Amino acid sequence: QISTGGEGDTVTFTDALDIQRIEASFYKDIKFKVSRMSGRFGFQWIEINRQTSALYAETFFAGGETITWAGADQFQGAGPTFGFDYFRPIGHTKIEFLASGDCGLSFGHRDKVVNVVVNETPDVVFQNGGDDEFLTNLNLFMGVQYVISRGGNRCFYLRSGLVYQAWLGADNTTASNSDFGL
Repeated sequence: QISTGGEGDTVTFTDALDIQRIEASFYKDIKFKVSRMSGRFGFQWIEINRQTSALYAETFFAGGETITWAGADQFQGAGPTFGFDYFRPIGHTKIEFLASGDCGLSFGHRDKVVNVVVNETPDVVFQNGGDDEFLTNLNLFMGVQYVISRGGNRCFYLRSGLVYQAWLGADNTTASNSDFGL
């Protein structure tokens, strides 16, 4: 928590979050009279990079204090994924209702560094490299898709809908989803 002490003091805060996730899955389709379901099992690779910085400038008195805080947090991990999909045609059209959910477990390592500079005097406050971490991600999707058949069992799909993601276990000291801000 950063607060200003007097009139004219300023706090500038920036935060950048980059998440990359690659997944490969095998699936099995089960067809019913009207709808169909599929189950998935796969493998994922996740990389999360977060850069955070804050600048506090005290301007009330001449020669006021300046504090700069910079943090870097990186997680890299891999693990299995499990999922399901439910498809139901809407009337006699090529449009289908789609509901999907999957869960992934990732095991990896995490590097974390926090630097503070007070009036141009640097100080490394916290440095933690190579901690083993466990991360869980949950993805839910609901929407519609347009099916373009290309003969046989080959199809292309155009999807639109709402996506919800939750990343749990990105911290080991406070709330389970607070450290990366996810």
